[in-house]
Order: sequence, then C-alpha cells, then structure tokens
Amino acid sequence: MSPEFETSGYILNDKDIDELMKLDDIYYLAEVMDFKGVIKQRC
Repeated sequence: MSPEFETSGYILNDKDIDELMKLDDIYYLAEVMDFKGVIKQRC
C-alpha cells in the first residue's frame, strides 16, 4: 500500500464524533483498514 493512503491527514476528535452520532443516518463508528475492498464490496 502506498504511504499516502496510510492517513487521511485529519484527526477525528470527541467533538467531531459527538456531532456525527447526532445525525439520523449514522448508526456506528468503525475503522476500515481495507477501504478498497469495501468499495469493491469484497468484505
């Protein structure tokens, strides 16, 4: 994997998570290690 894909460059803090969890279409918080596999629906 290329180093440029190792980090998004953004730090998600507790206030960000609180705001996201208030949205009606957000149910869970998870980390995705194989985003290419998810996009290609391999997971």
